[in-house]
Amino acid sequence: FPGFTVGCIHGRMKAKDKDAVMADFVAGKTNILVSTTVIEVGVDVPNAALMIVENAERFGLSQLHQLRGRVGRGAHKSWCILISDATNEEAVKRIYSLKRRADSKAMLVLVDAPGRLRTYVESVPETAWTLLENTGLSADERPLTIIYPHARNLAQNLTGDDGSIGIRITSEPFSRALCAGLGKPVVSTSANISGEAAAKTFASVCGEIINGVDYVCRFRRNDNRPHKPSAVIKVYEDNTLEIIRK
Repeated sequence: FPGFTVGCIHGRMKAKDKDAVMADFVAGKTNILVSTTVIEVGVDVPNAALMIVENAERFGLSQLHQLRGRVGRGAHKSWCILISDATNEEAVKRIYSLKRRADSKAMLVLVDAPGRLRTYVESVPETAWTLLENTGLSADERPLTIIYPHARNLAQNLTGDDGSIGIRITSEPFSRALCAGLGKPVVSTSANISGEAAAKTFASVCGEIINGVDYVCRFRRNDNRPHKPSAVIKVYEDNTLEIIRK
């Protein structure tokens, strides 16, 4: 996080060291605090406005409520974002279950930059690089999802039967910042029960989906602008391609 001061606190630290770290955070000397659940209770920092919980599927609901309570204690608008790891099979399984979707129907992931592709694809075909160069990454352009052969370092239940994986390099500011901050991909799927119409706005997301997740981010809830569905192209090792959706 260039331009920001980052602090760290965990349960193995001595009490005086933890107190010093928290004092710096309260005073604004530290902008970002990386922590274990040691901050779950007894921490009151009114200026804290954003909390990101990684691997949220590992925590119980009451614990998540406690963590969420560490932000929003002052006058500032606040957010608590819970992230399920696209490399974690249990996290992906929860998404399939919530959507009542067969795990044979693979989902796609978002990454923040082209350089991430080499981490999650064994060998990126040259055709894919050409497509990305010609498409660009502007937020005003129609998104492009490319299905790559031979996925790696991802949850196995996230990939297709042939080992492929759909990846979109997101240009949407919020998801891009999220992927960059985590240094990992994020699972992307429509907010609907499998077989039902996809929600076009937050207001049209069904209650079963909203009530089935641990937390709903407030970002863009009132955004009613029409969004362009991504084009989907599958590339093969021999650099041939198949257009799945124009």
